[in-house]
Amino acid sequence: MEAIDILKGVQYEGDCYEEKIQDWLDIAAYAFEINDPTVAEQFVKNKIAHIVHHTTDNDKIMRYRMCYAKVQDSNRDFQNASQEYYKASNLPGVDADAIEELIDCTLKTTILSPSGPQKARLLAILYNDERAKSN
Repeated sequence: MEAIDILKGVQYEGDCYEEKIQDWLDIAAYAFEINDPTVAEQFVKNKIAHIVHHTTDNDKIMRYRMCYAKVQDSNRDFQNASQEYYKASNLPGVDADAIEELIDCTLKTTILSPSGPQKARLLAILYNDERAKSN
């Protein structure tokens, strides 16, 4: 909690979007580590979402998508969480271990999502995805 409070107190000069995104992603990650998804949601949805388009760093974009999916997952919005996990797995530069974890999370949240055409579409996509067959 102390790390979160210290990062919340950082004052930025000018735009410095890259630094803000990095620090706010760290806050969200720390919040998930201490099982406080409301703090993570506050930073992911209310702050990072508005400036993430300023970065071209694939690592930060992937971390944002992962945090956003975790927020959706913790809110029990499994359909949107599964879509975000799947989007993150398709980003360029994602290593094989992360892809396996993302596909696994996609499968779990898709199974937990309510039935309907969106779930059927996600299941069809996962059925045809070669990466999901190893899970």
